[in-house]
Amino acid sequence: MRLSIPNLRSLRAFDAVGRLESVSGAARAIHLSQPAVTQAIAKIESIIGESLFDRRATGTYLTAEGVTLHLDTARLLTSIESALSVLLPGRSVTELQAIINKLTNSQLECLIAVTECGNSRIAAKRYDTHESSINRSVRELEKAVGAKLVRRTAAGIQASEEGANFAARIIRAFHEFSGAMGSMFATRQNEVVCIGAPVLDNAGLLSAVVNEFAALVPSATVRLFNEPFESLRFRLRSGTLDLIVGVLKPHSSDLTSEVLLEEKYFVAGRRGHPLAARLGVKLEELCRFDWIVPNRNAPRREVFENIFAGVSQRPAANIETHSLATISMTLASSDRLAMLTASELGDRAPSDKLVPIHFHLGGACSRIGLTYLTGETHSPHHDHLVTLFRKHAQRLSEKLNSGSAPD
Repeated sequence: MRLSIPNLRSLRAFDAVGRLESVSGAARAIHLSQPAVTQAIAKIESIIGESLFDRRATGTYLTAEGVTLHLDTARLLTSIESALSVLLPGRSVTELQAIINKLTNSQLECLIAVTECGNSRIAAKRYDTHESSINRSVRELEKAVGAKLVRRTAAGIQASEEGANFAARIIRAFHEFSGAMGSMFATRQNEVVCIGAPVLDNAGLLSAVVNEFAALVPSATVRLFNEPFESLRFRLRSGTLDLIVGVLKPHSSDLTSEVLLEEKYFVAGRRGHPLAARLGVKLEELCRFDWIVPNRNAPRREVFENIFAGVSQRPAANIETHSLATISMTLASSDRLAMLTASELGDRAPSDKLVPIHFHLGGACSRIGLTYLTGETHSPHHDHLVTLFRKHAQRLSEKLNSGSAPD
């Protein structure tokens, strides 16, 4: 649900300073305090990693990088103004700019989420948030623009035709801005490779690729970002990542996913667990033990919920974590159960103390893959990285299918 842009208020401040060549003048023009404008500029410069202004006694002037980004920012704000003019025909430029000053990222994100998902109930589930929060943000957006954007239904709020068209124009505008930022990073950081890996990731695959890439391209620096998937997806859309590798999740059409590896899930416990030596473990037996689970909306959490959906006495799942190291250590020192893949059982310390529990999960599996921007100019090393990920994923798949995976 994250848009591929920095904070809208920061962008408005950057645009104003670039036009007026004065922080104080920009503050007056957009009705913000001078410290707020200064802070906004600092935020954008921290994202870009470059100074965007040359501060002198006579004024504040755009650097070469600043000029490029300022053109893209001005184009973005013009596109938002154009989208509003279609939604609100007859409004003056001054009125439209006043509306833009009221818009927030959260409001636009929630309208886009409702439009993409079909209704607020599905959007809340997909993005692991409260439906009431989405509804509140959309109501605030309607109030800011002075137009109805959604309709109320039994399934939650749905985008009206006008709201869906407005959302589509906003998505296109920010997608173009994201591509422009991505091009800036590709030009400036062609010797820096940035890879995102969710906290719950396949470390074996990533480490193999990073090791080989570093050996083949010693002049490049590899930066790894281990963060929640939503945070990484925002980085990707803003142009600060080359790609994400990890468990695949649903997303909109501005991102492309490529499956690298599918691994079956196993119920796992410690060696010596009461169920470890049993064959054909039954569902009611799993319910007798406490579980460790990831947070809601994680694929393996959904598998857990589906398994016990019709059970009256569900097992306790009072430890939630995305850390595989924590899961492994906790399993090894207790009778708790969790879901792990074959490679996680084989690669994670203390793996010699963990074993699969013989319960059939019906083919539930983890889909590991790459996520990157659709149809955008990628960094010079993007294709090289993709090739290495494919090669090492194939090797890992062959190893798992050769009989070394748990029975």
